[in-house]
Amino acid sequence: MMLVKLLKRSSSKNDVKKEKRSVSFNSPLSDSHNQDGQSSPTTSSRYVLTRKNTSLFDLHASDGNEDKNESLSSSTTLTTSSSTKTCKINNDNNDINYINNSGICYINKLPYDVLAIILEKVHNNRILTKQFCNISLVCIHWRKLTRINGQLIPLDSFFKRIENIKMKPDVIEHCMNYFNYIYPGLEDIEIGKHSINNRIFSKNAIYFIQNMDKVSQVEINMDKVNPAELELLLSELKAKKTIKKLIINNCTGTHFSIVLDLVQSLSGVTHLVMNHVAFDTPKDHQAFVHLFQHNRTITELYFSFVPTQSTLVNSHYIKTIKTVLAVTQSLLKVTFEKSNQTAPIVNNKKQQAAQMAAQQAQHQSFENLASSLSEEDLAKYTTMYNNNKSSATVTNVVLRNIDLTDNDLLDLAPFFNADSIQSIDLSYNKSLSSIEPLMKSLISSSATTSTNGRSNSLTRLNLSGLAIDSKTSSMIGQYINTNKSLSSVILNDCNNTTITSALSNVTLVPQPTGISSC
Repeated sequence: MMLVKLLKRSSSKNDVKKEKRSVSFNSPLSDSHNQDGQSSPTTSSRYVLTRKNTSLFDLHASDGNEDKNESLSSSTTLTTSSSTKTCKINNDNNDINYINNSGICYINKLPYDVLAIILEKVHNNRILTKQFCNISLVCIHWRKLTRINGQLIPLDSFFKRIENIKMKPDVIEHCMNYFNYIYPGLEDIEIGKHSINNRIFSKNAIYFIQNMDKVSQVEINMDKVNPAELELLLSELKAKKTIKKLIINNCTGTHFSIVLDLVQSLSGVTHLVMNHVAFDTPKDHQAFVHLFQHNRTITELYFSFVPTQSTLVNSHYIKTIKTVLAVTQSLLKVTFEKSNQTAPIVNNKKQQAAQMAAQQAQHQSFENLASSLSEEDLAKYTTMYNNNKSSATVTNVVLRNIDLTDNDLLDLAPFFNADSIQSIDLSYNKSLSSIEPLMKSLISSSATTSTNGRSNSLTRLNLSGLAIDSKTSSMIGQYINTNKSLSSVILNDCNNTTITSALSNVTLVPQPTGISSC
């Protein structure tokens, strides 16, 4: 209430102007982030609240160093830039004593209730405005909270920060309480090893999740996460039926059973993202297929796997992909890619020996599966795809840079002819020697569709970076003429002669087909 009085006192009786907005500054105690998520250090600044005769308050910035070990108590202190000039609020009479009548004070700390009043008066507690964030930077408490951006709370970054500054547990609890108080509409949350492995942080994270009524997106980084602690935290997430999008990063076989249990418990999830997956055994692959065989809610899947030195292990990911496409009854958009991450390099000889032994055991487990079960042949996949062709749901499929082989393409050909398919992306599969089987299948299906008086569903085809000879290019041109619905053919990183050949036989159609290349 003290600052409210000051606000009233500072406004003129005859002329009260609107508050002058300040420029945007980075938080002195938080790292600025670029689009790639990389943090970069920011310059420490001190924010000055200037009293004006005809306006409320004008926020400026001045250079200065802040004491990192400063207490986080909620007592209200006003400090000038000079260490010899200080003034404090008199809590008895709610008055402010200015030094040298300068009228300029450097706000260092404010209690949460005073902050709430200021922000309510100025911005109605709207957290999506730049001005709101600028105002928040005047206080050391708020600088701990300014990592919040919009409706997203990167909880793991927050815990990492307070771990570095050695924040006391009781102050952490105050911050968590304030999160729930001032940001009741938070929808997105990011958690990782700092939120999970540390018992104190984990307890606060669980408390915070319990109070998030509108959470719709959760991102979990499994890197260096303790499975036992992870299971404890995920048990709280299972109750959140409002979650629509689940992002899992760096999942391994150690965590997969826990993650699988979470996905099966969240009946509202429609979008599943799994980045940098590293399955350990064939059982992990089987469990993944089983998930989509019975799931009826997930409509979008993004999956990237970490390649290994074993061709056999890598090929099993492709078998898993083919099986998922054959059995799914809900997926609409499917993307499978090879991760740009690789297994970490180990320099210690003992660790190298242990890593090599683990890789050999993994390879042996997949080899035993291949010898005990007959290899899935073309006939099996053809039967699976043909049985599900009329009920197929997938509209967009991306199988980019996953080392598809010619046999894999033969297996997938019936799937690409499904009535639901609208977009196919097979770009940069360098292991393919020819896409002739695919083009033959597409041309045949297009001719059959035209004969039956129906239009083709496929509108987009991406063949960038593939081996395309003159014969195949002619078939591409033939397919463009046959499929009147095709609106885009992408042939980036292909031989110019090949592209010219593909265009040579193309005739104009009512809606001209676009062919892009570079």
